[in-house]
Amino acid sequence: MTVRSFSWLALLLVVASACSSRARSTPDYSHIPPPEPRSTGEEEGPDPAEIARQQRLRAVDRAFIWKVENGEAPSYLFGTIHVGVSLDSALPAEYLTHVDEARQILVEIDPSDVDAVELQTAARMRRGTSDALYPSIVWHDLVQDLGETVTGEQLKHQRPWLAMMLLLQTRVREAQGEAPVAPMDSTLVNYARQHELNLGTLETPRDQFNALGAVPDAEMAGAVARMVTDADETRADLNQLVEAYLTGDEAVMEALIFDPEEMAQTPTLFRELFDRRNRTWMRRLKRELDQGGLFVAVGLGHYLGEHGLLAMLRAEGYPIERIQ
Repeated sequence: MTVRSFSWLALLLVVASACSSRARSTPDYSHIPPPEPRSTGEEEGPDPAEIARQQRLRAVDRAFIWKVENGEAPSYLFGTIHVGVSLDSALPAEYLTHVDEARQILVEIDPSDVDAVELQTAARMRRGTSDALYPSIVWHDLVQDLGETVTGEQLKHQRPWLAMMLLLQTRVREAQGEAPVAPMDSTLVNYARQHELNLGTLETPRDQFNALGAVPDAEMAGAVARMVTDADETRADLNQLVEAYLTGDEAVMEALIFDPEEMAQTPTLFRELFDRRNRTWMRRLKRELDQGGLFVAVGLGHYLGEHGLLAMLRAEGYPIERIQ
C-alpha cells in the first residue's frame, strides 16, 4: 500500500468530518511559529504521533488558493482538506480579507445541517446485510475497529459507505492523537456566521449521501476491506497526506489523490464523488463567478485533475492564477 491509497477520503467527505468534531468559531493564528528549515538528511524521522503534533503547529508553505479575475471584483478559490489541518494553518491570516470582503462565500455543505438520523436512514441496507460483503476476518476486524462507535448488529444493517466514514473517523483519531484538529470547513462556516457574512452551499448533506449511495456496495466494501487490512499504513498515509498538503505542492497532491491503481479499484466512487459533482457545481460556480466577489472553499481534490474545477473553468475561458 502506498500513500496514495484513500487520499480521496480526506479531501472529499465533509460529512465525515462534520459528524466527529467541533470547530472553533474564529481562526486562531497565535500558535503558528515561524517556519523552520526542513532537514534533507537520511536520518530516521519521528514517530507518527510526533509527526501529527508537529503538523498541528505548522502553517502551509504555500496556500491552495487561486484568484479569478472576472466580474465586478476578483473571486478566490480555496482548496481544503477535511481532516488534519486547521483553517488558520491552511489560510494565511492576510487572506481572511478575501473572506471578509466576499460578496458570497460558497462551501460544499453546511456541516451543521448534517443530521445523524437522516444519515443512518440514507445508509440503511435495503436488502440483505453488509457483513456478507466482507471476508469473515475483515468483518471481525471492522467490528472491532468500530466497537466504540457502533455495534456489529447495527453495522450489518448499514451500507459500506457508512462503515467507510466511521472507519475514516477512527483512523484520523488514531493518526492525530488525543487532540484532533478542528475541521477547517466547520471553522470557516462558523466564522462566516459569527461575522454575518453571506454564506451559501453547493449541495446539501442529502446530496452527499446520494453520491455515496451511488457507489456499488461491493466496490465500497472492497475499499473498506483494504483500509481494515492495512490499518497501520492507512494511519501513516493520513499523516503523509497532511504533510503533502502543508507543503503546498499541487502536482504532488494531484498524484496522491488520483492514483491510477486506486481509481481502477473504485471507478464508480471517483466518477460519482468527483466528476459528477464537479459538473453539477460548475453551473452554479459560473453564474457566481460572472458576478465576481466570490470566495469558494471546497475539497482540494475537486479543483485538481483533468476533470477538476480548475481545468473546466480554464476551458471556459476564466483567467485563473494561484496567488501565493
